[in-house]
Amino acid sequence: MQIENFFQSANAETIATLVPQFYREDVQFRDPLVALQGREQLIEYYRRLYEGAHDVQFSFGEHLQEGDSHMLAWTMTASTGHLNQGKPFRVDGVSHIKYSKSLVYFHRDYFDLSAMFYERLPVIGGVMGWLKKRAGEVLSHQG
Repeated sequence: MQIENFFQSANAETIATLVPQFYREDVQFRDPLVALQGREQLIEYYRRLYEGAHDVQFSFGEHLQEGDSHMLAWTMTASTGHLNQGKPFRVDGVSHIKYSKSLVYFHRDYFDLSAMFYERLPVIGGVMGWLKKRAGEVLSHQG
C-alpha cells in the first residue's frame, strides 16, 4: 500500500483494517506526542486520533526515497471540537517511513506541536502568537 493511499483512506472505521496492510507487527512509531511499539498500540492511537477529529485530509508535497527509506512532506487539514473553536486548522509535517518486505517497520512524524495545539487554545494561543512574532522581530534585527 502506498503511503499516500494509506493516509487518504484512514479514518476511525478503516484504521483497524488498514494498519495490518501497511505496518509490520513490530512497527516502531514516534511523533511529538507518543513513542509506540507494535501494531496494536498504533491501531489504538490512530483510532483515538480519528475519533476526536473530523474531516481529516492530507495533501502531500515532496517525497524523497532512498532504497526502502522515504521522507514525505505533508499538510494535514482537520477540525475538532476541542481546538480552534471547531473550525478547520492546518498542520505541516514530514514523515520518515522505512519499509521491509513491503510493510512499514519504522514511522516517525515531525511537526510543530505548538502549531497544532497550543496556538489554537484561548489565551495560550494569543501568548504563543505574540511570542513567535516577538522572536521573529528580534531575529530579523540581528541579521
